[in-house]
Amino acid sequence: MNGWLKLWRKVQNNEIFRRDRTAWHVFEVLLINCNLKGEWSGGRIQLGFLCDEKPTTTYHAVLRLKNAKMVTLSSNSRFTRIYICNWQEYQGNGISVSDSPVTAQYQPSDTLIRNKNKNKEYTYTHLKITKEEYEDLKTKFPLKDVKGECDKADDWLANTRKTYKDFAAFMRNWLRKSPDVRPAKKNDGWSSKYAKFLSDKIGNI
Repeated sequence: MNGWLKLWRKVQNNEIFRRDRTAWHVFEVLLINCNLKGEWSGGRIQLGFLCDEKPTTTYHAVLRLKNAKMVTLSSNSRFTRIYICNWQEYQGNGISVSDSPVTAQYQPSDTLIRNKNKNKEYTYTHLKITKEEYEDLKTKFPLKDVKGECDKADDWLANTRKTYKDFAAFMRNWLRKSPDVRPAKKNDGWSSKYAKFLSDKIGNI
């Protein structure tokens, strides 16, 4: 669903926001992905994928949201329907983005950043890294499958619709967690000569 949501400073008094960041993250994902009626339907695996969390983690987070009366649940044998409580309060019926003093204050700089980014040519559709940044990743992570991991990250970003201020930093962190695919080169100098020396000695006994 396209559009924007209201999120105001009153949220700082919310106990879930203050003490349970996992549940709050799940709530934000539900807000972004629910339909015009404030409903989201799916399974725990699907929600876990959207939240980048384990399915059991998101399931228990949803139960905590239910206990906090932020959502209600309706389940059947195929999926669970989650309803956002007070859904209308999150709709754009109040001050619009353009009328907000805070937004008006920062809008010029934000526009400049967006225009600057438009002039960049990115290697991937959703993983917004330039060719230079891509080559830098290959240099800094010689033991990683940089191309394969970038492909995975691009698909993941497309599915989750997440965005980052610094995609290059995001990708560096992704690669640090990925397994090595190219074994480090062994030192074939002194060690190999010593092994050959021992082999010759044993053979002459």
